[in-house]
Amino acid sequence: MKVARLDTLPRQDSLFTGGEPDGRYEKRQLIVVDDDYDFNGNSATDVTGVDSLKLVRSLGRMNYMEYRDSLIVYAQTVTFSNLTTEQKEELCLNFAVDKSDRDSVFSVGDQKKHAKTIQKLVDEANKQITFDSKSVDIADESGIPDMTNISSSSAYGSYVAETSSELESSTKEKNSYQTKLSLVTTSVSDGKYRIGWSFEVQGSDKDDIENTVTLNNSIVLMETNVKPGDKGNWIPSSGFKYETISEGVQTIDLKFKTTKDAVKIRRARLEIIKIT
Repeated sequence: MKVARLDTLPRQDSLFTGGEPDGRYEKRQLIVVDDDYDFNGNSATDVTGVDSLKLVRSLGRMNYMEYRDSLIVYAQTVTFSNLTTEQKEELCLNFAVDKSDRDSVFSVGDQKKHAKTIQKLVDEANKQITFDSKSVDIADESGIPDMTNISSSSAYGSYVAETSSELESSTKEKNSYQTKLSLVTTSVSDGKYRIGWSFEVQGSDKDDIENTVTLNNSIVLMETNVKPGDKGNWIPSSGFKYETISEGVQTIDLKFKTTKDAVKIRRARLEIIKIT
C-alpha cells in the first residue's frame, strides 16, 4: 500500500471564512492506494514515507497491520542511515527493519518493551488475544517435590510463544505480500528454535495462492505456491523449521498474495519453541 497526494483535488474554500485552511486541504489530498495505482492517470504524486504513513494512520485510514506492512515495504526501498532520527525510531518501534538496524537505535531492553506493545496491536488487528507464555517456579507444597533446584542440559520448551487468527482474510494483491499474522517475541537468548506454522487457503482454479513465512523481515523460512482445483475447497498447509538465532526480539510473519483473483486465508497459527 502507498500514500498518494491528489494534486488536482478541488479546495473547499466556500465552506470557510478566508478559504479552506491549508492543513485541512493537505490532509484531504492524501489517500491510501494499492501498489499498482496509476499516479499519472489520476494526477497524483507518490508521497509514501514514514511521515505520510504515520499521518494517514492517525486519520484512521489504515489499520495497524496495513500500517506496519507499508512501513516494512517502504523500509526496503530506502537507506536506513539516511533517514531522520524520528523516522528511524518509528521503523524500529514497529519492527519494520531487521535487528542490526534496531540495535543501532534502541537497546535490547527497550526493544523488549516495544515488542509487548506491538504484539498487543497485532493481536487487536487479528481480533484475538495471545497469552504470553512465561515460566514460573513450582510452589513447594506438601507432597510436591522441590523442582526449582533441578538442572537439565536440555533447554527444550524453556521459551514458547504462539499466536493465531481463525478469521478469514482476503486479498487481490498480486505484486506484494499481505500480512495475515505476526508473532513478535520478547527478547530471547541465543539458541536453536523450532518455528512452526499452519493455515488454510481458498481460491479458484485460475488462482495461484502464494504464501511465505519470514523471520525478522529477511530470513525466508517457507514459500509455497498452491493452485486450488475447486473454489469451494479449503487447502491446509503446515510445517516447521529449525533455526539458530541470536539474542534479541524476533519477528515472525505469515504473508500471502494471489496471481489473479481474490484469495482467502484462515485458521493461521505461528509458534516458536526453544530447542537448545
